[in-house]
Amino acid sequence: KTLDLAAVTATLSELDRVEGVQRIDLAGLGVAEIAELLAAGAHTAPRNRADVAAQLHGQTGGNPYLLQEVLRGLAGQDPAEALRLGTVRTPEFVSGAARERLELLTPAQRRTVETAAVIGEEFAIDLLAATVGAGPDSADVPATLAALDAAGAAGLIVLPRGGAGQGRFPHALARQAV
Repeated sequence: KTLDLAAVTATLSELDRVEGVQRIDLAGLGVAEIAELLAAGAHTAPRNRADVAAQLHGQTGGNPYLLQEVLRGLAGQDPAEALRLGTVRTPEFVSGAARERLELLTPAQRRTVETAAVIGEEFAIDLLAATVGAGPDSADVPATLAALDAAGAAGLIVLPRGGAGQGRFPHALARQAV
């Protein structure tokens, strides 16, 4: 069964307005915690563990589920070598979720998110507006912010409070999936 992301987003939005309901944002695992996980699973040689943990943190944002799926996809491979060669694959559920979330957006909003993905995991909103608008003189910052708001509501990107400055993807795998 496919998850109706629009319904989930609407329900969460409604819950945010209910008195007594508190949203708890969970932080991902840190690099040291990922290194501990790698050690417990004997996924890497001790000499590579810190570097691999840092790279996996960059790929997954420390999300434990994503981390486990990436490690599962690396079964039988040396994670350090796979990361060095760039052969770490985006888990299918991440790609599928990104596709579903992109479908919630208009074509112009999708183009904005896809352009942000080309710029990088983090992107300057004014640069994105200029790029989407095909130049600094034709930058449409309000339209770009509206597209980013829609993408943020769909869970594709993270915006700073107030929507100014830098935007970012939740993790490298999300950006790659777009």
